[in-house]
Amino acid sequence: MADGPDILVYHCPPTRSVRVVFLLEELGLPYKVKRVPNPEEHRGVLRNDPEFSRINPEGRLPTIKDGDIVMEESIAIMEYLLEQYDREHKLAPPVNQRVPRADFLKWLTWSETSLSVPLGGWLRHVALLPEEERDAKAAEMYQNATIDALRALEQGLEESPGGVVGGDFTAVDISLLFAVYILAENPRVKVLNQENYPRTYEWYQRVKERPAAKKAYD
Repeated sequence: MADGPDILVYHCPPTRSVRVVFLLEELGLPYKVKRVPNPEEHRGVLRNDPEFSRINPEGRLPTIKDGDIVMEESIAIMEYLLEQYDREHKLAPPVNQRVPRADFLKWLTWSETSLSVPLGGWLRHVALLPEEERDAKAAEMYQNATIDALRALEQGLEESPGGVVGGDFTAVDISLLFAVYILAENPRVKVLNQENYPRTYEWYQRVKERPAAKKAYD
């Protein structure tokens, strides 16, 4: 890697690939994008791409290539990019700062497992699955879990209004925006508003206006 990163991102907004592009933009790293135009059909499109099928037979996004490294899973990709390229620790506390680093890792994982995963289940059972496969009880269960997570985020932003980790903008905010964007913009699960979640709403309005976010979500 002496000549710098050689990163290719398979990207399809608003899938989790937005996290990767947002992070790359904030880090100021050079990268190339292979854009997949339709989020509902991206797996079929990618399975018909011989190069992508060779490195990722499942057709999953996000996927990156960095030289001879191939990675899936958005949180793992983010951790890899931060370890390799955020040498000034602009977007993540250094390992030797134990307390903020632990808080960072907790929230980074939480953004996926506690917020994005139940949101995905809720969205599937109210919109994405065929009508005959939707389950109202499952939708309610996932909705309740998503609302609980949103309340926890609201509390976290009350304690750290600039960003949930130490009040600073970090990669956690990049990861969180994926789910919060859906909760603010998708009419089937649109529950984020200024009245019920004022801190999260203000945070969302601010983070989505960052130039790197606009590039990722465009």
